Amino acid sequence: MKSEKVNLLKVVLNIKRNPIGVKLISSKEAYDALEVEASKKIGPICYHSRQAMDGHLFKANLQHVSCNYGAYALGLNQAEAAILQGQSLEFCGLSETSIIGKEMIDSMNYMTSKLYGFVMGPLEAMTDADIVVIISDSETAMRMMQGYANKFGNPQNLSFFGNQALCADLISKPFKSKDVNISLLCKGARNYGRFESSELGLSIPIGMFDDFLEGIIKTINPVSSLKEKQRILNALEDPKALGIDIDLNYNYGLGLKEFDQKIINEK
Repeated sequence: MKSEKVNLLKVVLNIKRNPIGVKLISSKEAYDALEVEASKKIGPICYHSRQAMDGHLFKANLQHVSCNYGAYALGLNQAEAAILQGQSLEFCGLSETSIIGKEMIDSMNYMTSKLYGFVMGPLEAMTDADIVVIISDSETAMRMMQGYANKFGNPQNLSFFGNQALCADLISKPFKSKDVNISLLCKGARNYGRFESSELGLSIPIGMFDDFLEGIIKTINPVSSLKEKQRILNALEDPKALGIDIDLNYNYGLGLKEFDQKIINEK
């Protein structure tokens, strides 16, 4: 992806971790043809995601994934019928019944087609990606959802409950729904991804990225504080890169007051 757009996202949101791209690979032939170095690490999908956020670009397949359920989510392996029926979640205590467990598993949107591998890396290093994954604090997630809502309205496909965060919440679910999703992360993600207790995740299909970024930029004036607007201006090499003028004196509260007065005057 063009580094200018990714850098603009980082500046506007003051993101600490690299946004990453994820590309799902359907066959061994396509995987072998990729001119990307294979991962030298073995771990859960959340571990690999953190490696990508730390600046590593790599490809990986089933032999690199130590978590069976992460492999199910990405289609690297197929889950047994008992798992798909929710029995494993009931057995381990994550759901009260297998019926509830099945509802949870269904919502995971595991890949139904067998896939061979994936590529992960910092978004600007990805020449092709299916999904953009961003880990941030909750206030940054607020700003991202304000940008999303500005362009797309009310999100219709949010699904999360603190299990299978990186693999399902942030990869398989948005891949299948073709829409934004949020994750509260999970125990595995916080352990193996070394994410902090205050962090959560958001992901979108790559096709939404340009509009998503534009929505975030367009909501700077109504939402961002004076301090935050000044930080953005100071961080930009060229303020014109935003495509808007930052108004240090405006916020949506003033805009709503002006609108209310307009309605009164029109009566």
